[in-house]
Amino acid sequence: MVYIDATDETIDGIVNRICAPLFCNDRFLFDGHDESTTSATVTFIRFESRVYAVTCHHVLSAFFTAAVKTGGRLVPSIHSGRSINQLGFAGPNGQYRWSFQSCREFPDAREANDPMAMAAWDRKNADKPTLQLLT
Repeated sequence: MVYIDATDETIDGIVNRICAPLFCNDRFLFDGHDESTTSATVTFIRFESRVYAVTCHHVLSAFFTAAVKTGGRLVPSIHSGRSINQLGFAGPNGQYRWSFQSCREFPDAREANDPMAMAAWDRKNADKPTLQLLT
């Protein structure tokens, strides 16, 4: 076992600079979040003077599935300290668009409740990078 000479506050300060919780909320945060909210983490990466938030494909896939299953308009949002950064916007026809770039494809909303269709998408995406860039 390796001992680290640091307090919880020191460790929290370091962690909070490089990652933050990512929640799947409605656009106006009416429901808040608790242990039942679909959630994950993002890691912040600085590249060429810009900061990017990165997460895995399975995270956004879970968010997509939650949005389809609830029929809700859910968007990923980063909660960091007192800041909440939503990674999506409302489109002209009332739809939501998420702000991320992915090397993998997502299924049609009609397929989200079909385990066989979802497994086929997982196989189709298996050779593509899993990291997702949130912008």
